[in-house]
Amino acid sequence: MIKPIIPMNNADKTVAALKSYYGTGPRNWHTRQDAFKRKRGLRDMQNPIDFAFNVLISTVLSQRTRDENTDKAAQQLFAKYSNPRQLSEASTKDIQKLIKPAGFYRQKAPRIKEISRIIVEKI
Repeated sequence: MIKPIIPMNNADKTVAALKSYYGTGPRNWHTRQDAFKRKRGLRDMQNPIDFAFNVLISTVLSQRTRDENTDKAAQQLFAKYSNPRQLSEASTKDIQKLIKPAGFYRQKAPRIKEISRIIVEKI
């Protein structure tokens, strides 16, 4: 019996890509934390919430841009604002200036600020 070919949706493609990069499944993906921090130029973060926050914001920055531009924008942003509270209190104009290399900075800056505000309120 031949199995029907089921086209992969975007979520399946994303999980497949993550598995190929990080290992067998989601339980191993945290082990790549050090490589991510080195690539993004992040300092040693003891708090897992800070790491998760940096991953989240870097993901927002990565939308519709090249990796090298995302890296540059993330490095500039996290050099000045290292946690959600600082970023939530920053001016939108300053965030825009720092993330400009990532493109769509006028759209991304208010979203990054809003994400930061929500995290500060919830934690």
